[in-house]
Amino acid sequence: MIDANTIKRIQTAILTAVEIDSSKWSDEMEQKYPEWKGSRIFKRQGNQHMRKVIFGYDNPEATKLEEGSPARPVTGRYVQQVKTHNRRSKSGVKRVRSHQRFYKRHVPIQLSNGQWRMVSQIPELKAKKPINKTAMKRYTGEVMEKLIADAIKKDFK
Repeated sequence: MIDANTIKRIQTAILTAVEIDSSKWSDEMEQKYPEWKGSRIFKRQGNQHMRKVIFGYDNPEATKLEEGSPARPVTGRYVQQVKTHNRRSKSGVKRVRSHQRFYKRHVPIQLSNGQWRMVSQIPELKAKKPINKTAMKRYTGEVMEKLIADAIKKDFK
């Protein structure tokens, strides 16, 4: 039979190991997504019977990647700054001065093939769930079993 003090030591060892590992995990995520720096969440919660660690990011960019975002219409006015350029016409090539173009509820975008399109809606962003996927890989199955075993071995030497 395991006494209450030993159970507490095991819980503390596992919680400490998860805290240390989640800090390393957060560092890796911030290297991959530098715009997330400074928005790390790390909280301990619970009481003597149940304790847990909550970690993640409080960042709109992280939320968009994790949860996705719906398509939304372009609102307002868009001003495009056009630089001086040459324009071909039937009468030859003419130099055009720099000027502005104004668009209402549309935005010009250049496609990867070089063509331009006018869009009236910002497309939806599908959820990629980088936080959930990496956390599930890191904190489930054999990886988590190894983390727990190493934490207990380290504490009970």
